[in-house]
Amino acid sequence: MSLQKVRVMSISTFSPVIIHEASYVDEVTRFVARRYATSGYKKVDDADALLQALENEDRLLAPLSTIATMNDDSGRLLCTARVIIRTNAEHVLLPVERVFGYRAPLADGSRLIEIARLASVAGGGFLSMQELMIALYEHVDPDSTKDVVVACLDHSLYKKISMAGGPGRAIGEPLFYFGSETIPIRVDLNSFESLVFKSKQVRFAMK
Repeated sequence: MSLQKVRVMSISTFSPVIIHEASYVDEVTRFVARRYATSGYKKVDDADALLQALENEDRLLAPLSTIATMNDDSGRLLCTARVIIRTNAEHVLLPVERVFGYRAPLADGSRLIEIARLASVAGGGFLSMQELMIALYEHVDPDSTKDVVVACLDHSLYKKISMAGGPGRAIGEPLFYFGSETIPIRVDLNSFESLVFKSKQVRFAMK
């Protein structure tokens, strides 16, 4: 599938978000592997093996992936996140299905959307990642009446999000996956949409 790069104007003073549609981006995969190996949140004994595993999975899922990135003024990659989307027309299982055994019967026209590969430079900041997630949300435009949105999160991060009233609930047991104890969650789209709306209000008020 062809690579598309769409520049999405930022709603704050941050750098614009770049959307890579249906593509494998080697720089991004290497960035994620490096951050996983050095962040301190992951337990990675073999960084080369981790990179190879990420490369294999990212290439397999590239046709179903939409990647968001944000760079600084010099072009250095600051943070990234992606969604992987499957419909009944695709037969490749998403990580939440293949690794965690989650099964979501999809009606015609509905999508299984998995949020994945969140990574940022040290001190990259919560707001930058929030910017990426909003850009992905607006680009993918999920339908809360029929789409299913999931994520596989570091278990400790999930606990923090839950304590803060985050819009997700566990849908399986935690497993060791790409360097950390990871738990699959389902995202409540109505609650997430409310957070997006509130975030936009705050951003515009800061201008």
